[in-house]
Amino acid sequence: MLQAPPTVEVVEKVVEKVIVEKGISEEEAQKIADKAKQEIGAVRKQAAEELSAAVKDNALAEHNKREMELKLEMEQKQQEEMVKQQRALLVKLESMEAKLLVGGEIMNKAAQQASITSTFIRAAVVYLPSTEARFLHEFRWFHRSWQAMQAFEPPGWRTDIVVVTNGLVPTLDELNCTSMPREHATDPNRCIVVATYTSLYSPAFPYAYADSVNVLAVTPLGAYDWVLRTDMDTFLTPAFATWKPSLFVVGMGGYNGMGSTNDRLDAIIVQLNLTAKTVDNVGSTWYGPTALVQQCAQLSMDVQMYMYANEFTDEEKSPEYGIKGWPNWHVGVLSMYGGHVAINHCTRDFGVVKDAHNLDFPTTSHESPTRHAHLHTWQDSNRFSKFAFADGAYKNENKSALDLDDISDYAMYMALDSQPRA
Repeated sequence: MLQAPPTVEVVEKVVEKVIVEKGISEEEAQKIADKAKQEIGAVRKQAAEELSAAVKDNALAEHNKREMELKLEMEQKQQEEMVKQQRALLVKLESMEAKLLVGGEIMNKAAQQASITSTFIRAAVVYLPSTEARFLHEFRWFHRSWQAMQAFEPPGWRTDIVVVTNGLVPTLDELNCTSMPREHATDPNRCIVVATYTSLYSPAFPYAYADSVNVLAVTPLGAYDWVLRTDMDTFLTPAFATWKPSLFVVGMGGYNGMGSTNDRLDAIIVQLNLTAKTVDNVGSTWYGPTALVQQCAQLSMDVQMYMYANEFTDEEKSPEYGIKGWPNWHVGVLSMYGGHVAINHCTRDFGVVKDAHNLDFPTTSHESPTRHAHLHTWQDSNRFSKFAFADGAYKNENKSALDLDDISDYAMYMALDSQPRA
């Protein structure tokens, strides 16, 4: 901080004091006083200059401060304007998105409505060995669920059961099944029996599960737009009544735990010069256009025959070996291996998707059957279990107390209601 120089009066008093104390002459004292005045003048001038500079610096600082404040104000306003514009853009985008979603929903609903109002003829194809009575109760409950599903079908839709067997099965007569094939799209839903099938099972090819695939390849199915290949330990639901996907659909399998199984299947695909997999663990249930399903079934049979002859040792195929190969390489799931290789190749142009939500959905679930098109009893003892049913564990169930909007109860009801009255 600048200090003010002493005044003239102060200097004169100092001079008088010096004259008295030092005893010098008045002339010398005057010289000292003049010199002091000059020095005081110089100090004052310097102080004035410094003060002026300080004032200028303060003014400049104040100016700069104001400019900075104005700049900050402008930047703040610009920021606020940007936020405002961003909010407006966001609102516009949200509006556009909402319109797109609404438009998409309208288009989807329109497409679905157009599909539902059109004619669509389907067949659920199953293989029922005439000598295996243990499968009859399963076919009965599948048949019962098919009856229940029909109440929800659109007017122009038809769904037949085509049950292929290798002999006479009296139960099929009890269920009003017929040997008359479908002739017209307007014919009512029916259970159609093809009893002229010859099983592939033989000493050279002792694999019983191949027939469930082969019946699709050799049975005339030209009356149908789409075909469902399914096991009998399954149930159709109200959701199946209106379900027509845009792609070939398969359910969930459990044969490939990766590792050596995956490597062997990949190697077989390369060896046969077929298409690399896009879906894995292909289930036993297939749903797609009839001609394509039949092509896949034929290719699957070719693959199964090849694999049985070339990919398993005599020991691995022997009854004594049993399930020792599971889960790495097991001849007991040969049809699943064949489906894995075939489906990935034959659907390469049409497209395929695995939909475990709508096919092979477990009967142990408590979700609504209106949300899942096809239910499958898995290899466990949880309710609803095909093993527990076969053992009579559900004989005391009260059908009237079952909740048909619960999958486990739905399956239980269809199974119980389908059996012959005692």
